[in-house]
Amino acid sequence: MNRASDADADFKIRILKSAPLFAEAPADDLQELARVGRVAAIQRGKSLAKRGQEGQEIYVVQSGVGAELHHEPGDERPILIMLHGPGSVAGLVSALIATKDKPQDDDDETHGRRIEALSNMSIFAAPAADVFRVCRRNPDLSARLSMVLAERHDDLARTYAQSTHYSLEMRLASFFARVTALSAQNDWNPVTNVGRISQSAIAGMLGVSREHVNRTLAMWERSGLIFQNKKGEILVQNAKRLAQLSATSADRAATEKADDWLWELDAHLDRGIH
Repeated sequence: MNRASDADADFKIRILKSAPLFAEAPADDLQELARVGRVAAIQRGKSLAKRGQEGQEIYVVQSGVGAELHHEPGDERPILIMLHGPGSVAGLVSALIATKDKPQDDDDETHGRRIEALSNMSIFAAPAADVFRVCRRNPDLSARLSMVLAERHDDLARTYAQSTHYSLEMRLASFFARVTALSAQNDWNPVTNVGRISQSAIAGMLGVSREHVNRTLAMWERSGLIFQNKKGEILVQNAKRLAQLSATSADRAATEKADDWLWELDAHLDRGIH
């Protein structure tokens, strides 16, 4: 029984240490978080927290990709705030907001944030109160937590800038490029399966029309950039080109190299894909 408990704790600690926030945390703190936390599997399309329980837990993603969404009162369409992949700590802002007193007349359940699985996810979940308690007593953890929140703010600022200055195609390319990078991780396979994401969900998250998403994906499929299989899953066949589409002309010129096309050939040849 002790061996099983030790193996379970070690597994949870490995997930925790995969996140930059907890990578250098003391062993005692990790043991304590492992004791109060749990490991869970979340199906694609499901939320990490039940309705009304948002902000009660903080999550470390082991695998899969999740979208953090924001709801405005009276608007059924959630807006994409950020994406979470392996090693990401999710639910921080919701947990911090939940510590504040809510107005007595705030009974709109759609108001606030939720995290939805874009693909099947495996996560470690711990009570937010315990995570913040451990962070408060450790100055290094507190500093890293502040850094993570600062990075989230910077990421949100870039997302906002894209929504106001980028074309709809660039925003769509940026979304798929980020999902592809989080899904592929260190896999050298030139084709990345990002799973089944409905066009209506994409349109809602990005604040664009479903017709535009459908038209753009069809164009990308004709050009060989993506492929949608019979299961409805989207396979990104040229991640490098997708990332280039999401950048401005100046950014592309600064990063492109004359022999960039050789990377794609080498990746296919290494995998035996001719």
